[in-house]
Amino acid sequence: MDRDHRDSGPRVHELRADPSNVHWGYFSAAVKPVLTINSGDTVVFEDVPRVDPEVVEQAGVPPGEIPENHRAIYREVHDRGPGPHIMVGPVSITGAEPGDTLEVRILSVELAYTYGYNTQRPYGGTLPEEFTQFFQRIIRIDREKQTAEVARGVVVPLTRPFFGTMGVAPPAALGRISTGPPGVHTGNLDNKDLGAGSILYMPVHVPGALFSAGDAHA
Repeated sequence: MDRDHRDSGPRVHELRADPSNVHWGYFSAAVKPVLTINSGDTVVFEDVPRVDPEVVEQAGVPPGEIPENHRAIYREVHDRGPGPHIMVGPVSITGAEPGDTLEVRILSVELAYTYGYNTQRPYGGTLPEEFTQFFQRIIRIDREKQTAEVARGVVVPLTRPFFGTMGVAPPAALGRISTGPPGVHTGNLDNKDLGAGSILYMPVHVPGALFSAGDAHA
């Protein structure tokens, strides 16, 4: 970073997801950073729902409500897995080195789209033998009221959205690892308490830490 940048104080950066700045289903020290920031800077991350825009449109969501950048990601990003999450990043933090601790302050999390989804996967969850078939549906969201009607007459509040998966690059020796289970890289915590106002501490394994976020829940 040049001196002008260092002396300008904390900056705000925006990462609007597109095929060039996401990695799908994995963490790896080999992923090149899409943004480099200084400690104290703010980054606005845009999440990408884990449901194909074509499926969303077939469920009755007007095409104009489905962001074109999401369509592009599903069209153009073919290097996927082994996990399911679309991660935005990574972001390199100037001066972060292995052995350091990265502190991420989550200032706010806002509902960005008019739809979400609910999925049941075969033989997954806490009662795998009870739910053996795939089921998925699209749920409309009222962003102004921060609610969703999950069944006829059943309206639930969506006042505490959070990112389910946030993490740093693992040690290079681990190679590519799945976004599915959490680990030394942090990753898929699915912790509803990691919403606005919370602080997440993560160990740094590679220079720059290489932080990514995704998998939003409401």
